[in-house]
Amino acid sequence: MLKRNSEDRSYLVLSVEKADVLCHFILKPDFVSGRLTRDHYHFHSAYEVHIAVRGKIRIIAEDHTLLLSEGDVCIIPPGMAHYLYEEEASFRVGFRFVFCETKKAQGLIHPLFAGSFGGLTDVCVIRDSRIYEQYVSLANRELAVFSANLIAGEMLFLSLYELACRIGGKATLCEAGSRNEKISLSEQIEEFLNENYVKKICLSDLAAALNLSERQTQRTVKELFDLTFTELLNRKRLTIARLLLRSTELPVEEIALRVGFEDKHYFYRKFHAYFDLTPGRYRKEGNRM
Repeated sequence: MLKRNSEDRSYLVLSVEKADVLCHFILKPDFVSGRLTRDHYHFHSAYEVHIAVRGKIRIIAEDHTLLLSEGDVCIIPPGMAHYLYEEEASFRVGFRFVFCETKKAQGLIHPLFAGSFGGLTDVCVIRDSRIYEQYVSLANRELAVFSANLIAGEMLFLSLYELACRIGGKATLCEAGSRNEKISLSEQIEEFLNENYVKKICLSDLAAALNLSERQTQRTVKELFDLTFTELLNRKRLTIARLLLRSTELPVEEIALRVGFEDKHYFYRKFHAYFDLTPGRYRKEGNRM
């Protein structure tokens, strides 16, 4: 069953229910990205899938550097910081997804998805050109003509089913919101933070981007993430800072500036409160691992 889609300025959410699992596919309007050169780390609370159709796609996911060739499928789990480089002549398809269990009993699909995708603790690459050729390319063609339709949703779902069968893993429960409107809004918030966390931003900036009042925005952020805007922004910045401490030799003060903390003393206090270690201590502990 293809549920009602939600469409806004930035995202289309297709919701597909099969037996005991509900999947939400989060797509940008063009679905197929152009050349991407986002040169800073970011992360999402959804799974992210990238498929190399032509050329080379370089993905830096925390301390891994992956080079995708034609037919390769890369799955990045939620919360993993990453960025991408694409060659001039490359062609990539990408989408995000979340899933949850429905109320239907004796289902077989959710345990498969939970065991495969829920078991991912690292970036995963599947080398299988059939994923694009048999499923995703058809979804892409359908969405180029229609904003949402049954065929596109079915094909994207089948692509996940094929990937889940290939991955395996330990079962964990994956939770997702039941309303695709909320998922679309959470993506807008995360995308805003991913694009702007290095800048001096505040709640009013996010409110303007969402076309909401500051009070509505703060309430929405709390409902979706169980954090205030400042807490959510600091979590984003500190998570990226932790990665840079582990993977680079940049001075701590420069890392603080790169993730948006103008006051290094405030950065030290927040980092210690969040990770129970000073930045310097964390770097030393990380280098021993």
